Amino acid sequence: MGVLEPGSPAWKARRAQILTDELREPLRWFYLSFGDQERFFGGAFIEAHGPMHAMEQSHCRIFPGECDIAVGAVPPNIVLPESAKNRLLTREEIEAYFGSLHRKAAPQ
Repeated sequence: MGVLEPGSPAWKARRAQILTDELREPLRWFYLSFGDQERFFGGAFIEAHGPMHAMEQSHCRIFPGECDIAVGAVPPNIVLPESAKNRLLTREEIEAYFGSLHRKAAPQ
């Protein structure tokens, strides 16, 4: 499968298929990081069936606006505080809960 143009009928069909497949999976926690090349807008822990579902849920609840989104599954052994779930968190809040998650790469 080649690169699909975002918003095209083929892209929408593929997205719908991914969501359908993910909804068969159990709920689990995902971390979403919002930002662009210049700055970090915030992060969020969203309970979802998969990465695409987590992005959909974030758009419905807390999406901070036009930006890039990185998504990763939270390891099952991590216990999230209730106050950290389903809301946009600042860098300081994330670091207070979990340590520094957003370190810039060291110069090479």
